[in-house]
Amino acid sequence: MSLVNMWLGAMVLIGFIVGGLFFTAGKQKGGLHSKSRTSNIYILNRYGRKNLV
Repeated sequence: MSLVNMWLGAMVLIGFIVGGLFFTAGKQKGGLHSKSRTSNIYILNRYGRKNLV
């Protein structure tokens, strides 16, 4: 039973690695210009709340 769990764990790990690589490659294909850019100025007070100026 421990061999079955080891193989199952290896398959799940490989699935996560391949999925992460595909996700990263898809995000990189968008490039730098796919980022959202705001034209607002935010001022953070000491409590961490944002004030829009």
